[in-house]
Amino acid sequence: MSLFFLSLFTIFSFNSLDKESKLYVVSVGISDYATIPDLKYGDSDAEMVASLFQHSKMPHEIVLLKNNEATKNSIIIQLINFFSRADENDVVLFYF
Repeated sequence: MSLFFLSLFTIFSFNSLDKESKLYVVSVGISDYATIPDLKYGDSDAEMVASLFQHSKMPHEIVLLKNNEATKNSIIIQLINFFSRADENDVVLFYF
């Protein structure tokens, strides 16, 4: 419940930023691990975070990486991609 309220607050805060600002979100969730016990909600939590920011009035780009898609390389590539394009007026959010 607190994640929901925090996320709503965050979305409303982002909506009040400069109209020229852009929101970049990389949301990563892993539930299926090879060497440790699986998690129940890692992938679904990442889906929820990504979907919450889909409703932002700011121009946005959202990448959702789950389970097998969420490799070290794919995460680093997405972060470099967003950080290299974002300027001082933009917001980059990394959820893991």
